[in-house]
Amino acid sequence: MSNKIGLNINNLCKQNFLSKKEFADLFGVSLSTINTYTGGRSNPPIDLIQKICSHFELSIDDFINSDLSQSANNNKEALQQNIATETINNNKNAIIASQRETIETQKELIASLRSQLSQAS
Repeated sequence: MSNKIGLNINNLCKQNFLSKKEFADLFGVSLSTINTYTGGRSNPPIDLIQKICSHFELSIDDFINSDLSQSANNNKEALQQNIATETINNNKNAIIASQRETIETQKELIASLRSQLSQAS
């Protein structure tokens, strides 16, 4: 089973708008070291993997075994779905509030008409 560490370092750089040099500096390693990881020539030691995962709030399993670009796309789709659902719910709430206001206005009108009717009798 091949790991996805090099691919995921590249993905993390891209997703977080970091150059490889900035990524290397962030974790106190050299650019050439990062290049060996992204080139698949070696893997980072476990303590560096832990730091990367902690910093980016990832599980070690996901960092090593999953293509994070796919999960980023899934997260983006889920976020878009959540925004759409929230917009729909907000619209529903606005419609319900408007209908309640209309009902209250109609109740007031009915009460006023009843009052006028009883005064006319």
